[in-house]
Amino acid sequence: MKKQFAFWFIGAMLAPAMAFAGNWQLDDARSNIGFQYQAMGATLDGEFPLYQADIQLDPAKPEQANILLDVTTAKTDAGNPDATAEVGNPLFFDSRRYPTARFASTHIQPQGNGRYLVEGKLSVKGITRPTRIPVLLKTEGKNQRLTGTFKLNRLDFKIGEGMWADTSALANEVRVAFSLLLVPSPAKK
Repeated sequence: MKKQFAFWFIGAMLAPAMAFAGNWQLDDARSNIGFQYQAMGATLDGEFPLYQADIQLDPAKPEQANILLDVTTAKTDAGNPDATAEVGNPLFFDSRRYPTARFASTHIQPQGNGRYLVEGKLSVKGITRPTRIPVLLKTEGKNQRLTGTFKLNRLDFKIGEGMWADTSALANEVRVAFSLLLVPSPAKK
């Protein structure tokens, strides 16, 4: 079975995870983004191995952070060789037309004890929907660890159209999870 599922979002076509311009960058060796779903009665764990982030974060004021996360949809590992071969096709992510999925934060609400509710916009396959993601932010030395999970309905983004819209074969609900290690950007240390 694949390593523990993690957060799925937003990416660069052929580059490993790294910051665009924020004061934090992702340590791609110690971060992961993935998902879990039901197909034909089996639970599958998938992951997005390529993603980029632009993160502006002051650990003293995390509620003022700005997070932009892009995931490369064409490089998705769907947890099964047949599903992985299909996931970039037009019925699923249509990666040729929509090579990335994007999450952009709009508001962060403190919940206490390092927990926050991150509100933002999730864009997948040309469809943008408001999304709320509960997260935990923990300090690890000079770094910050951002973890969380949330659920989404794939059909809200037209992922799995045609015969795959039948939720008895492919469940509508997808559990998305992430563990991102944020390290200070070299220019901002």
